[in-house]
Amino acid sequence: MALNRLLLGLLVATGVLVVPTQAAALVHISANQRSGEITVIADNVRVDGTATASVTVIDGSLTVGPHGRLLDRAIVVGGYTTILPGGTIKGDVVQFGSHWPLPEGVAAVALIVALLLGRVLLVWLTVTAAGLLAHTGRTRTVREEVNAYPLRTVLVGMVAGLGIGAGSLILAITILGLVAAAALWALLLAAAITTFAALLEATPDPKLRRVLGVALFLPILGEMITSLAIIIGLGATIRTSTMIARSSPSTP
Repeated sequence: MALNRLLLGLLVATGVLVVPTQAAALVHISANQRSGEITVIADNVRVDGTATASVTVIDGSLTVGPHGRLLDRAIVVGGYTTILPGGTIKGDVVQFGSHWPLPEGVAAVALIVALLLGRVLLVWLTVTAAGLLAHTGRTRTVREEVNAYPLRTVLVGMVAGLGIGAGSLILAITILGLVAAAALWALLLAAAITTFAALLEATPDPKLRRVLGVALFLPILGEMITSLAIIIGLGATIRTSTMIARSSPSTP
C-alpha cells in the first residue's frame, strides 16, 4: 500500500515536471516582444526581443539576438551563452558546466523519470529493511543509548559521518577506490536503516511506515531526515559497540 501511494505520487510529480518542459520547448522571444522572468529546463532559449526579468536556462543554451535585450541577469547551467553583435545583457551573466554531456528534450525527461523511479525504489527498500529489522527486536540497545546520551551520540555520529563521507569522496577518485567508497556508502545507509528500525520498533504503528516513506521521498526533507538518521545510527552503534568491547572479559 505504501509503495502504491509512493508510485502515485511519482506519477503526479512526473506530470508536473513533464508539462512545464514540453511547454518550454522552443522558447523564443521574438523581436518587439517583451517578456518577464524566463525559466527553461532541457531546452534552448533565444531572445530577439526584451526580457525585463532574469533568464534562467538549465541544461540548455542562451542566445541573445542582434536586437535582443536582457534587462536583468542571465543564469545558464550546462550550456553556453551567446551574445550576437547588437545584443545586450545589462545584468550579471552566470554560467556553469558548459561541457556537461547533459541530455536534452525527451532524453532529459526520461532521465528525470528514471531518477524518480530509482528514488522510489531506494526509499521502499530502506523502509522495508527497517521494518524487517524492527521485527527482530535488536535495536533496543540503540534506543537505550540514544535516550541515555543523546548529545554524545550525535557528536560521535557527526565525527564518524564526516570522516566516512570525506574518505569515500577521496576513494571515489579512482576506479578501484569506487568499490571501497560504495562499501562506505552502504555503511552509511545501514546506519540510517538502524535508526529507522529503532523508531519503528519503539512505535509499532503501520501509519508511521507510510509517513516515513513519503517523507524520505520528498526532496530536501528526505535528505535532511536521512542525514540525521545516519548521524544517530553511527553514534549509537559506535558507542554501543565500544561499551560491549570494554565490558567483555579480556583473554590472557
